[in-house]
Amino acid sequence: FKIVNRYIFRIFNPTGIFMIILGCDGVGKTSLIKQLSKTSKMSPSLFFKQYKYFHFAPFFKYQSKTGKVVQPTKEPPYNFIISFIKIIYLYFVFLFGYYFTTKLLLLRTNGVIIDRYFYDILVDPNRYRIKLSKKIIKFFSIIVPRPEITFIITANDKLIYERKKEIKIDQINEIQNKYVDLKKFIKNSYLIDNSEDLHVSEKNMKNIMINYLN
Repeated sequence: FKIVNRYIFRIFNPTGIFMIILGCDGVGKTSLIKQLSKTSKMSPSLFFKQYKYFHFAPFFKYQSKTGKVVQPTKEPPYNFIISFIKIIYLYFVFLFGYYFTTKLLLLRTNGVIIDRYFYDILVDPNRYRIKLSKKIIKFFSIIVPRPEITFIITANDKLIYERKKEIKIDQINEIQNKYVDLKKFIKNSYLIDNSEDLHVSEKNMKNIMINYLN
């Protein structure tokens, strides 16, 4: 009975942490994730057995085998009906991805990190060719499985422009403001300024993880 009770408790209280990282292109999200994974391999007992990284959706088969991030499309958004079908499809991708991938990894004491996640549609629906009202997108963002910690990465506009010259500085500023506004909407979200030292940003993220675990 005690063994069964322990397993049931573990299902509802997994020992891993589900985290997402949001931010404008060129803000340094990938570098931060690589740094976290690197230090995890050096001292795996510090937090979790290991970090598992996903881009956008928590499904292994949807991840790029080359490691290259798919660039946002320049094609026009879909009409209302196709956009609505797509957002429903994406919702179920995230729902099943959580229960069949993320949840199983959390039960094994892994740190699950997802770059972008469903909330990214709120910031830039055109990136996903979705043309719907903000209320509809926000509704699906509320019912999608929520992470335990959300890191919103920011950086100096000029620094981002040096990395991503295809985006104008005024656009970078607008996009960053939209990400910062998500802090009002997402519970347990934290701003991380990645303008200077990568190790400082990593340390700030780990301190937040420690406080959450405590």
